Order: sequence, then structure tokens, then C-alpha cells
Amino acid sequence: MYSDFPDSSSLVSLPVTKFLSNIQNNSILFVAYSGGLDSTVLLHSIYHNQIRLKKNLRIMAVYIDHGLQEESALWSKHCDDFCRDKDIDFIGLKVVVESTSRKGVEAEARRLRYQAFLKTIDDFAKNTWLGNIYLLTGHHQRDQAETVLLNLFRGSGVNGLAGMPADRTLITDSGVLVSHVRPMLNTSYDDIVEYAHYHSLPFVTDKTNIQTEFKRNAVRHNVLPILEASWPKAIDALSKTAQHMQEALVLLDGYAEEFLKTVDDSAYFIELQDFSEVSWVKQKNNIRYWFKLHWPQIVLSDVHYQWIEKSFTNYHKSQNHNYRYQLPEGSLRFYQNRLYYFIHEPRLFSVQIASIADLNMNPSLEGEGMFFDINRVDGLSNMTVRSVLPTDNLQKKALKRFFQHNKIPKWERSVWPVLEVDGVVISVLGCIDCLSGLAGKSIEVNQANAVRVDYNQLLKWWGVFN
Repeated sequence: MYSDFPDSSSLVSLPVTKFLSNIQNNSILFVAYSGGLDSTVLLHSIYHNQIRLKKNLRIMAVYIDHGLQEESALWSKHCDDFCRDKDIDFIGLKVVVESTSRKGVEAEARRLRYQAFLKTIDDFAKNTWLGNIYLLTGHHQRDQAETVLLNLFRGSGVNGLAGMPADRTLITDSGVLVSHVRPMLNTSYDDIVEYAHYHSLPFVTDKTNIQTEFKRNAVRHNVLPILEASWPKAIDALSKTAQHMQEALVLLDGYAEEFLKTVDDSAYFIELQDFSEVSWVKQKNNIRYWFKLHWPQIVLSDVHYQWIEKSFTNYHKSQNHNYRYQLPEGSLRFYQNRLYYFIHEPRLFSVQIASIADLNMNPSLEGEGMFFDINRVDGLSNMTVRSVLPTDNLQKKALKRFFQHNKIPKWERSVWPVLEVDGVVISVLGCIDCLSGLAGKSIEVNQANAVRVDYNQLLKWWGVFN
């Protein structure tokens, strides 16, 4: 009955079948479909093998028009027609790619592409889809070899030489978890070509793929042929190197994960230690993992790590405490023994609070985070949480001691939150003796009236990451 289907042991279908066999029914598969050879083979194999395996899955092909080629509208129609023929759901999207001096066209197109994928998945997930969600891309063994070589030429470490993972977890803006899987990552390009010819698959050809001014194309057309002339299995060897580096990366990530349990950190900063106590090599690995954990789109280069090492070494020896490094997106800064990363410096804010329930945004903190003390207030109405102002009637010395004791960096102090009721400041976040008339007094706080605020809420109020 399915004589035209690829055998499950074929070199393309085997990894696809393995993937499909291991996922639950009612999962949804978003397949990145450009109409090119790789994505066409992936979509075709996914579609036919899920029928052969009798899996109850929903497949959605997503085409993204970058607007970089005149033929892109025709490619979208080609993809739509292919999906109609197979009765596969099709989504066509458009993005606008604007290259800058810091970002090349390839990198910017990739960023926008994944941003569009996740936005589409986010919108779909709002319709209460209950199954697991996957994003599938057609990367193969030659792509992996190219990535390893590109990262090698950049002087990358283990993280770069590990290339592309076969699977990873992505998170949408609304917190939806997406498994990004590359089923054909260990499949050779020749096997993919053979599969397409065997099934007479129609696919489009992007003429920019032969333009060697793009670095990946230069590696593909100029570097790899030379390597293969002397080492016929060079691509396979580079792919295996990536697998070995991925294993090493698991160990390094494990060491860093354990170390982060011993220091203060958040999505905003990581605490460093004196190099005489913890070597720079170990802390460099911790920083790498910290960015991977919180900001995977930020990959620090050797220049950045050199700046971090030098700045941390000199911070306490210098009168200049304004150490800052501007990245293409965001900044690195130091305060005392903490390395900070943020897109924007904390900004002045003012938020109206309707009720105490709205203010107590995380009542399960159980002693963590800082709090607003509302013990001396009979009733709460017309509440505002806002940045502290120079004109507020506060104990300045007590506030300064509070900032110093709690390692509050200088760029946060001018926007530190206060709670205002009917135009009067009744509490400073975390500082119970900062109000005028209370300095030096023994103050007991009824924890039932301590409204706790965690650090993530502070970052949202300040707009640090948006």
C-alpha cells in the first residue's frame, strides 16, 4: 500500500523515523520550509513516515520570505502548492532584513527567522494547544561541518566547536517551551540529494547560495572541496568533532551549574570571585554558561572575556568604577564583584496599583526578595510604585547605607522603588528606616504586612530588557 514511501532504514528516513517514534501523538510539528532541497526532503520524509507509522500528528510548514530575492514570492507559491498537494497546513510569513555594520545580512536574517517562528508558535499556543510543540529544521551533516569550520576560523572555544545541537529548547515570549530538533543533522548531503531524486521532489534553488562573498558559501564552495581532496571523509570527521565537543560541553555546563549554586546570580548579574580563590578559567566557563542559560543569543568573543578579566582585576584598584562594554545588543558593566548584562539601564518608572493583591506579585517568596513595609498604614488606596525622587522626604544617610550594604549599583539608586499612598511615600523597598523620623530606631516588621517584591519584578519595572 505504501510502496512509494521511503523504507524506514534509508539513511534519510532512519533518523526521521526515530524522531517520530519517540514523540507523543497529538504533538504539533512546525517545519521550517524554504522550498529548498534540505527543507523539502525533511518535510516530505516527516509527512510520509508519520503516515507509515500511523502517528496522530499535526504538521505545519512555515515559509519565511526575507525579501532579499526577487523570486521569493514565487518560492512562497511553490511551497504553498507543494503543501496543498500533500494536504499539509502552510503558513507564509514576511520579515524585513536590515543589515548593519555590526550585524551581517546572514546573521540578521537568521535572528528574524527564528523570531518569526517563535511568534507564530506563540500565537498558535494561545489557542490552547495541549500537545508537545516542535520546531524542525533541515540542517544536515555538511551544514554542521561548515558551522564548525566557521567557528574555528573565528577562534571559538568548545561552545563554538560543538556546532549545532541536534535538539535544544526554545522559549517564546509568553513562556511556551518549544523543542527545536534537527533530525537530519548526521545525514550526509549526498544522501539528501539521492532521496530527492528518488522521489522526484520539486525544490527551488537560491542563486545567492553560490555567492562566495558570504562566509558560509566561501567555506562550502572553496574550503571544503580542498579539504575533501586530501581527506575524503573531512565532513564526517568535522561532524564527529562537533559531537565530541558537545559531550565536553555537557561536562563544562555541569560544572558551571553546580558553581552557580554557590554564588549570587540572576538574569541580570553574576557574581565573580577573587582569582586567587577561583581561577579565571573556571569563572570564564561560569560566565559562558550564565549567558547560555539566560541570554543564549549573546555569544561572547575572546575580546569580551579579556575585557571582563581585566576590568574585574582593576575595578577595586581604580578610582574609575564606570567599567562598561557596549555589545551589539546591550551592555556589560561591573559593580563591586558582580558582572551585569542589560539591554537598557534602569529607567524612571511609575506604576499605579489598584489593590494590595496587585502589589503582592509573588507572595510565595517566603523570606526571599525585598519588601515594602506597610505596618504603619491603616488603609491602602490610590497607591503608586515609582522611582525615588530627590525631593522625597527620606533619610538620605540611611538610604545610602542601605544601598552600600545590599550592593545596589549606582545606576539603580536613582530609580529605586518607593511606595506612595495618596501622594505620600510610606515605604522604600527593602529599607525600613529610610523614612524621615525613623532613622536609628528599633523597628519590628510584621511579616504578614511585608509586601515582597522579587528581582525579576524590579527588572520589569525598570525596563532593563525591553
